[in-house]
Amino acid sequence: MSTARLEEIVRQKDPVLKATVEILAHGETEAAIQALRERGKIKQIVDPQERILSIARNYVAFPDRTLIVAPDNASRQELKAAGDLKAHDHIFRTLIPRQDMTGAERGWAR
Repeated sequence: MSTARLEEIVRQKDPVLKATVEILAHGETEAAIQALRERGKIKQIVDPQERILSIARNYVAFPDRTLIVAPDNASRQELKAAGDLKAHDHIFRTLIPRQDMTGAERGWAR
């Protein structure tokens, strides 16, 4: 079975951000976090209540640029009922874990 490697970062267009992502790709997490911190891209809010309020304020300010990830169906249904989510869903097909196949075999299953 052949192995594919992704060696070129193409998603990030900002050269400084791309350089930071390259640092992350080489496993240098602390250096990447420090680079983001120096650019003012990391904001730590220690108080949990203030953190939630800050997230809420940002959501209200930029609702079209916000992605809500619901951890379960019950949360998703609540968000829909409140009108915070549109009626349509994005459905993703996933492979079902099977005991008679290895992870590599499941990756190649059709």
